[in-house]
Amino acid sequence: MNYHVELKKIIAEIPEYIPNEFDHKIKNQTQFYIYGAGFMGCKYAELLAENGYQIIGFFETNCTSPGALRYQIPVFPVTYKDALVIISSFAYFSQMKNMLLQNGFAEANILSPFSVFEKFYLPKFEGIIDDFEDELSKQLVLDKIKYLTLKPEMKAISSYFNFSIFEELSDEVFVDGGCFDGETTREFCAISNQKYRKVYCFEPSKQHCELIAKNLEGFERVEIVNKGLYSKDAILQFKDWGIDQWNAVDDFFMGHEWNGPNFPYQIVKVPVTSLDLFFQDKPVEDYPTIIKLDIEGCEREALLGMKRVLNTTHPKLIICAYHKIEDFFELTSTIKELCPGYKLQLRHYTDTVLESIIFGYFPE
Repeated sequence: MNYHVELKKIIAEIPEYIPNEFDHKIKNQTQFYIYGAGFMGCKYAELLAENGYQIIGFFETNCTSPGALRYQIPVFPVTYKDALVIISSFAYFSQMKNMLLQNGFAEANILSPFSVFEKFYLPKFEGIIDDFEDELSKQLVLDKIKYLTLKPEMKAISSYFNFSIFEELSDEVFVDGGCFDGETTREFCAISNQKYRKVYCFEPSKQHCELIAKNLEGFERVEIVNKGLYSKDAILQFKDWGIDQWNAVDDFFMGHEWNGPNFPYQIVKVPVTSLDLFFQDKPVEDYPTIIKLDIEGCEREALLGMKRVLNTTHPKLIICAYHKIEDFFELTSTIKELCPGYKLQLRHYTDTVLESIIFGYFPE
């Protein structure tokens, strides 16, 4: 199958698709409004700012406090009819476009969400198709694009360790980065028949560390490390949603706002470290042979902090690639840049956009 041809077929299904709409409509303008201040609106604002464009404000249909800030950007009702405006929602694009037209906006000044996606994201998605080794991985890249733009269900596959690179495990050192409640460690211990050398459970939340200790009581050779994984030693601010929820680095992951502004959390400070620093005084035979990262948007930073480990023992990798849109393509290139030679495969574990996992192995 020619996956690049198949990608063009997906694009042809996009409602009201205009080829190269972004470049065609903006011309020399660099200032925009974004209609919709939710998750995608935030991501588009961040992306456009990184590329030299200025976001004047968000539009909201039911704006109750004009001028109030969201993500440090003011929110306004649907006015300013001469403005260039980008609609941020794929699901409600038609309704939002009609609202703008009814309020006097010119169609030439209205950009679809796919215009930004095509300009800034699509080339990167297309660029990673050939980074993966197998046909299923390549198909899942297409499925991810289709989900983000057309919203069909993703095709779910089985669990983390039901994968060919884990068929024979012996004397492994497993790093569970983002251990949460210990479930993945329990699964690893089961599939390895307890024949592992050591497990390190990294978890920044003290509450979760207590839960891990309870859930892994009786398991031998398991060390719980009350730190997050990162590119260096530091103290970071985390958003903490409590014992039954995840945590996220406050500086990185505005995407968790999809839970709504009234979803309660606390800002806490937690220590983080890198795997290179953690293992620097340990013998090479104690370096990890399997590393799992599910750390809510810090996966790339953690990879940058394990270059020596990657190049020393070539551990098998289980890297979550769904916390941020850009993770999907940035993580593959980061792995290959840090340690050329890694083979990568992609799997997906739910029928939503969540739980896409990059598996890496180094052919010996």
